[in-house]
Amino acid sequence: MSYIRGIGNPEKLYIWGESDGRVTIMKGREHVGRVPRHIFEGIMLKFHEDFWDGSLKYRGAELVQCEKNLDFWTLKYKDVELTAYEVTWFYIAAGVKRRHSL
Repeated sequence: MSYIRGIGNPEKLYIWGESDGRVTIMKGREHVGRVPRHIFEGIMLKFHEDFWDGSLKYRGAELVQCEKNLDFWTLKYKDVELTAYEVTWFYIAAGVKRRHSL
């Protein structure tokens, strides 16, 4: 399952779900890391519903709005850290929400 493909966004992100229950995150050719699917999707659903606070937490993951540039948010989970445009996170979160609504 693909959340976003590298050719469709300025960050060159490619994020997809693996059969082992984890989500792999690539930025261009750089392997950013892996996050358990239920945690990745959980924080994306939370972002979709309530991004207004500028900081969200879900089971050890955190999605925070960057202080220097409010157009960006950073996902942090253990050794994984990824900054992307707010609109990119909205796109991913909307896709997760759609899949959970089916």
